[in-house]
Amino acid sequence: MEPIHRIFVGFRCNNRCVFCAQGELSSESPEVDARLGERLAAVGPGARVAFLGGEPTLHAELPAWISEAKQRGAREITVQTNGRRLSEAGYARILVASGTSRFEVALQGSTAAMHDFHTRQAGSFAETGSGIRRARGEGAAVFVTTVVTRSNYRHVSEIVDLVRSLGAERSAFRLAVAQGRAARGGDPPVVPPLTLVKPYLSRALARARQSGFSCTVMTTAAAEAGDSEWLGLGPVAGV
Repeated sequence: MEPIHRIFVGFRCNNRCVFCAQGELSSESPEVDARLGERLAAVGPGARVAFLGGEPTLHAELPAWISEAKQRGAREITVQTNGRRLSEAGYARILVASGTSRFEVALQGSTAAMHDFHTRQAGSFAETGSGIRRARGEGAAVFVTTVVTRSNYRHVSEIVDLVRSLGAERSAFRLAVAQGRAARGGDPPVVPPLTLVKPYLSRALARARQSGFSCTVMTTAAAEAGDSEWLGLGPVAGV
């Protein structure tokens, strides 16, 4: 399968996740990435395209960017998002009508308290859940990704159950890494030891298999390489 043509739109985001690898780059960078037009122009017939940030849905130009990629012949278009704006009536429909075929939505907990702790935005859990349902209601595929931290690793099985109940097609997990905001440590620390996490991830994978649900665990190397099952995070602070 050919690699994904990734279009980074900029660092602007409406979450401030405790593990964000981009750190505070949004305060130092233009709102729209300077190379966005160049990357769009490089899209050709049959391309697999992904828009990522930051948070792509905060840009009013996103539907037009998606339409341009479609007009240039993209056969598959993914938007990587925290899902919050998808909860707005009609917004998911606009993106699907523009050419989006898949959303990769970030969900960081099985409860509002858990998810909102990670995003540092009250109410984001409800908006993300609603956004997933609305996207599925428009016929788009939805993959859900979760960054595994010291504060949610014990609940990865419950996250799988929630993802299934929301109607998404698959769940993917990736361990938090000490980059950006996660590099600061904090109380509690963000990055969990792998030895603590592995039994919980194993149970979550087994639980998914038993129910016929698709669930994967991504390695850091695959994530950084832009593996086809994980679109990558865009530029990373300090890299």
